[in-house]
Amino acid sequence: MKTRIFSLSAVLLCLFLLSGCVIVKENLSFDPGGISKAQRIEVAGASDGQLLGTLDTEEDIDAFVESVFIESWKLSELPAGLEREGAFTRPGGGEPKVHKICTLYSYKDAAYLTITTAVGAIDITFSIQQSAADYLHSLLQ
Repeated sequence: MKTRIFSLSAVLLCLFLLSGCVIVKENLSFDPGGISKAQRIEVAGASDGQLLGTLDTEEDIDAFVESVFIESWKLSELPAGLEREGAFTRPGGGEPKVHKICTLYSYKDAAYLTITTAVGAIDITFSIQQSAADYLHSLLQ
Protein backbone atom coordinates (compact mmCIF):
# COMPACT_ATOMS: atom_id res chain seq x y z
CA MET A 1 0.00 0.00 0.00
CA LYS A 2 2.83 2.41 0.88
CA THR A 3 4.48 1.67 -2.47
CA ARG A 4 1.30 2.59 -4.35
CA ILE A 5 0.90 5.86 -2.45
CA PHE A 6 4.56 6.72 -3.01
CA SER A 7 4.28 5.80 -6.69
CA LEU A 8 1.14 7.91 -7.12
CA SER A 9 2.83 10.85 -5.40
CA ALA A 10 5.84 10.57 -7.68
CA VAL A 11 3.67 10.43 -10.80
CA LEU A 12 1.72 13.48 -9.63
CA LEU A 13 5.03 15.27 -9.09
CA CYS A 14 5.99 14.45 -12.67
CA LEU A 15 2.67 15.66 -14.03
CA PHE A 16 3.09 18.89 -12.06
CA LEU A 17 6.60 19.21 -13.45
CA LEU A 18 5.38 18.90 -17.01
CA SER A 19 2.28 21.07 -16.69
CA GLY A 20 3.42 24.11 -14.76
CA CYS A 21 5.89 25.67 -12.40
CA VAL A 22 5.87 27.73 -9.23
CA ILE A 23 7.59 31.07 -9.45
CA VAL A 24 9.44 32.42 -6.43
CA LYS A 25 10.37 36.10 -6.45
CA GLU A 26 13.14 37.74 -4.42
CA ASN A 27 10.62 38.86 -1.79
CA LEU A 28 9.19 35.30 -1.62
CA SER A 29 5.69 36.40 -2.56
CA PHE A 30 3.60 34.20 -4.83
CA ASP A 31 2.27 35.47 -8.13
CA PRO A 32 -0.61 33.28 -9.31
CA GLY A 33 -0.45 34.94 -12.74
CA GLY A 34 3.11 33.65 -13.11
CA ILE A 35 2.05 30.04 -13.57
CA SER A 36 1.85 28.99 -17.19
CA LYS A 37 1.10 25.63 -18.72
CA ALA A 38 3.03 26.45 -21.90
CA GLN A 39 6.54 26.59 -20.47
CA ARG A 40 9.53 24.57 -21.68
CA ILE A 41 11.67 21.52 -21.04
CA GLU A 42 15.40 21.89 -21.54
CA VAL A 43 17.22 18.87 -22.99
CA ALA A 44 20.89 18.58 -22.04
CA GLY A 45 23.67 16.05 -21.89
CA ALA A 46 23.91 14.65 -18.37
CA SER A 47 27.71 14.56 -18.24
CA ASP A 48 28.50 18.09 -19.40
CA GLY A 49 25.16 19.87 -19.01
CA GLN A 50 25.42 21.22 -22.56
CA LEU A 51 22.00 22.36 -23.79
CA LEU A 52 21.03 20.20 -26.77
CA GLY A 53 17.55 21.52 -27.38
CA THR A 54 14.39 22.91 -25.91
CA LEU A 55 10.81 21.68 -26.01
CA ASP A 56 9.03 24.98 -25.90
CA THR A 57 5.66 24.64 -27.55
CA GLU A 58 2.54 23.13 -26.05
CA GLU A 59 2.62 20.49 -28.80
CA ASP A 60 6.25 19.56 -27.98
CA ILE A 61 5.48 19.23 -24.28
CA ASP A 62 2.30 17.22 -24.94
CA ALA A 63 4.27 14.90 -27.22
CA PHE A 64 6.90 14.48 -24.50
CA VAL A 65 4.28 13.56 -21.89
CA GLU A 66 2.57 11.10 -24.24
CA SER A 67 5.84 9.49 -25.35
CA VAL A 68 7.25 8.76 -21.90
CA PHE A 69 4.11 6.86 -20.82
CA ILE A 70 4.10 8.21 -17.25
CA GLU A 71 1.26 5.91 -16.25
CA SER A 72 3.47 2.84 -16.89
CA TRP A 73 6.43 3.92 -14.72
CA LYS A 74 7.30 1.54 -11.89
CA LEU A 75 9.34 2.40 -8.80
CA SER A 76 12.64 0.62 -9.07
CA GLU A 77 16.14 0.34 -7.71
CA LEU A 78 18.73 1.77 -10.11
CA PRO A 79 21.03 -1.03 -11.27
CA ALA A 80 24.70 -0.47 -10.50
CA GLY A 81 26.95 0.76 -13.27
CA LEU A 82 24.43 2.76 -15.31
CA GLU A 83 25.65 6.02 -16.82
CA ARG A 84 23.40 9.07 -17.02
CA GLU A 85 22.84 10.08 -20.61
CA GLY A 86 20.40 12.97 -20.63
CA ALA A 87 18.86 15.59 -18.39
CA PHE A 88 15.36 16.92 -19.00
CA THR A 89 14.87 19.98 -16.81
CA ARG A 90 11.71 21.95 -16.15
CA PRO A 91 12.89 25.54 -15.64
CA GLY A 92 10.71 28.32 -14.32
CA GLY A 93 9.42 31.35 -16.20
CA GLY A 94 10.80 34.83 -16.72
CA GLU A 95 10.29 36.25 -13.23
CA PRO A 96 13.22 37.88 -11.37
CA LYS A 97 14.31 34.76 -9.49
CA VAL A 98 13.01 31.35 -10.51
CA HIS A 99 13.95 27.94 -9.19
CA LYS A 100 13.95 24.73 -11.19
CA ILE A 101 11.43 22.24 -9.92
CA CYS A 102 13.19 19.03 -10.87
CA THR A 103 15.19 17.19 -13.49
CA LEU A 104 14.51 13.84 -15.16
CA TYR A 105 17.66 11.83 -15.93
CA SER A 106 17.77 9.09 -18.55
CA TYR A 107 20.46 6.41 -18.77
CA LYS A 108 22.56 5.00 -21.61
CA ASP A 109 21.27 1.67 -22.91
CA ALA A 110 18.78 1.28 -20.07
CA ALA A 111 15.06 1.82 -19.56
CA TYR A 112 15.34 3.74 -16.29
CA LEU A 113 14.58 7.30 -15.31
CA THR A 114 15.49 9.20 -12.15
CA ILE A 115 13.65 12.28 -10.95
CA THR A 116 15.77 14.65 -8.87
CA THR A 117 13.82 17.37 -7.12
CA ALA A 118 15.28 20.78 -6.46
CA VAL A 119 13.56 20.98 -3.09
CA GLY A 120 14.92 18.47 -0.61
CA ALA A 121 17.25 16.84 -3.14
CA ILE A 122 15.07 13.74 -3.44
CA ASP A 123 15.90 11.12 -6.07
CA ILE A 124 13.18 8.74 -7.23
CA THR A 125 14.04 6.04 -9.78
CA PHE A 126 11.60 4.30 -12.11
CA SER A 127 11.82 1.56 -14.67
CA ILE A 128 10.16 2.77 -17.87
CA GLN A 129 9.05 1.22 -21.14
CA GLN A 130 11.81 0.65 -23.69
CA SER A 131 9.91 2.80 -26.22
CA ALA A 132 9.97 5.70 -23.70
CA ALA A 133 13.74 5.22 -23.19
CA ASP A 134 14.19 5.20 -26.97
CA TYR A 135 12.20 8.43 -27.29
CA LEU A 136 14.29 10.15 -24.61
CA HIS A 137 17.47 8.92 -26.34
CA SER A 138 16.23 10.34 -29.67
CA LEU A 139 15.88 13.81 -28.08
CA LEU A 140 19.57 13.71 -27.19
CA GLN A 141 20.77 13.15 -30.77
